Amino acid sequence: MDSLKIIGGNPIKGQIKISGAKNAALPLMACGLLLNQGTLKLSSMPNLADTKFMCLLLKSLGIKADIKNNVACFKGEPTGYIAQYDIVRKMRASILVLGPLLTRLGVAKVSLPGGCSIGTRPVDLHINALEKMGAKIELANGYIEAKAPKEGLIGSEIYFPKISVGATENTIMAATLARGRTKIINAAKEPEIVDLAKCLISMGAEISGAGTDEITIDGVEKLSGCDHTVIPDRIEAGSFAIAASITGGELELIECNPMHLLSLSKLLINAGVNWENTGKTIKISSDGNIKPISVETSEYPGFPTDLQAQLMTLMTIAKGNSKIVETMDMFQESTEWWEEVCSGVDVLIHSAWYAEHGCYLNSIKNASCLSGSVQLTLGALRASVKKLVGIGSCLEHNISFVEEGKNLDNDPKSLYAASKLAFYFTARELLSPSNTSFAWCRLFYLYGDTESSEKLYGSILKAIRNQKKIVLKTPESIKDYMHVSEAAKKIIEISLSDACGEINVCSGIPITVGDFAKSVLSKKACEHLL
Repeated sequence: MDSLKIIGGNPIKGQIKISGAKNAALPLMACGLLLNQGTLKLSSMPNLADTKFMCLLLKSLGIKADIKNNVACFKGEPTGYIAQYDIVRKMRASILVLGPLLTRLGVAKVSLPGGCSIGTRPVDLHINALEKMGAKIELANGYIEAKAPKEGLIGSEIYFPKISVGATENTIMAATLARGRTKIINAAKEPEIVDLAKCLISMGAEISGAGTDEITIDGVEKLSGCDHTVIPDRIEAGSFAIAASITGGELELIECNPMHLLSLSKLLINAGVNWENTGKTIKISSDGNIKPISVETSEYPGFPTDLQAQLMTLMTIAKGNSKIVETMDMFQESTEWWEEVCSGVDVLIHSAWYAEHGCYLNSIKNASCLSGSVQLTLGALRASVKKLVGIGSCLEHNISFVEEGKNLDNDPKSLYAASKLAFYFTARELLSPSNTSFAWCRLFYLYGDTESSEKLYGSILKAIRNQKKIVLKTPESIKDYMHVSEAAKKIIEISLSDACGEINVCSGIPITVGDFAKSVLSKKACEHLL
């Protein structure tokens, strides 16, 4: 299928069955490498490219693997220990075979998803955990090469400095056949972790604490096959629930787990959506009268990053201002991750950058924003995105307004401006020989009602609320101000047009800081505060 035809304007109504969760299915499939006897049978297997690639990878390692009618079967023992790049590059989750191979065979050689380039996706948590269990690991020629001690992996206490679902899963699987007890501290608590533990327990593993931040695994001598059903996909269920809310529809989600969606249900209820749990079913209804909400993404049981974009779309029809804070550091993601995310995307608007007021201009975080943005560009290029729109700054030229006919020389005076300019040049050269067009929108001085009170417009609004005088530090400075809503409209116009290259997003009307403040106060009938 090359395209989708969508006829909008109608509420979503009816029933829909929720598929098995991909993020649960992939580590469960990797458990096939741990078998000593019997067959591992996984029901509710989602029919996705990733599950097909994982099946192919397991076959290449000697496992008899098959998926039919949403049921996956695995049997036999692994005969190979090398996860080749040609397969691994197609699926980021391939790293999950590292722990099972190492504990089952005592040796593993797994290609990094980026081949010889490690990229920015960290595998150090996986590697450090296995090293704590006695493994010797080297990175050579784009592969993770690991060897266990002669007697096998040894149980150990492992602390993760940051929560990682993948590293937690890899460590659990490796520990099932290790000698002694392994304790994981600051473990991920996602339902997918619990599902993995349940399956492994059914196979004969001894695991406790899954779903908490401390998991204990006592190693056993062997594991056998079992029958297990993959948990429903909470992200799929959440996406449908939000879609029904946006359209003012009525939707019944069948065979899902409402307990996995508690953070979303609270938000939607607060937004005015009717949410009813009936066992393994959720009923969603909305009259389209959506209230604004505020939320910050976080690890489970918090609100997931994977539902952030959907919720943002819902908030565009809310009556009032909403605030969504994304805590995931997308600048640490690899080219491969961005390629997957950008698959099927026509236009990508890249506006993310570190911008904490009072800190961002010379923060070292600008360097990671630059490198992460390059990874994003490479991913968009691989995914054949038709157009990339980047957001720059007038600070790249050290100007506050554009004079008619003035030549804009590059003159960055901060790390922020230099990093932005460096990304513009890099992206331009990367994309110029491709079919991906590139527009660089340089923003000037934006203002809006939710602006920090530490900035000019926000401070004016605060003064009006408190009926206090405003003191301007540089009233004679000339700048080009534009309301954030007008800038957004301009960026959308550029994104949907053939416009490319450097584009100044500004009003074109220079004004002194003092006159701008006077105009705001005049509109609010508060001239006496200046």
